[in-house]
Amino acid sequence: MEANVMEVNKLKREVEDVICELEKAMVVLNHWTNEYSFHDKPDPRAAIRVGEGQKEDKHGEQSALWYYDYTTITQFINIVGDYVYDSIEQLKELAFNQRRKDGMQLIDEMDIGNNNEFTATREVL
Repeated sequence: MEANVMEVNKLKREVEDVICELEKAMVVLNHWTNEYSFHDKPDPRAAIRVGEGQKEDKHGEQSALWYYDYTTITQFINIVGDYVYDSIEQLKELAFNQRRKDGMQLIDEMDIGNNNEFTATREVL
């Protein structure tokens, strides 16, 4: 009985760790959305004008922000990708370990395609 309680508590902590990683991803996505999500697409000409010191409307300033902060934007995307990938790997490991304990031999493979689409396949051994 004591071993089962310890095992359940360990599993609970591991799931909480995964949830924490996903919450971090949400924080980054929310920040990205708040800082860089605008009604209109960025206009490169307006961004250039802002860069040349010309006065622009709000859309021009937002366009310039997109171009000035492009590296930051891509870093945000990469950070979120890392958090999500780590979460997937942790969940796969938890599921694999649980199946082994249950006497089931299932292999889950997650294949990330070139276009960042996830496809899952499951084989029963």
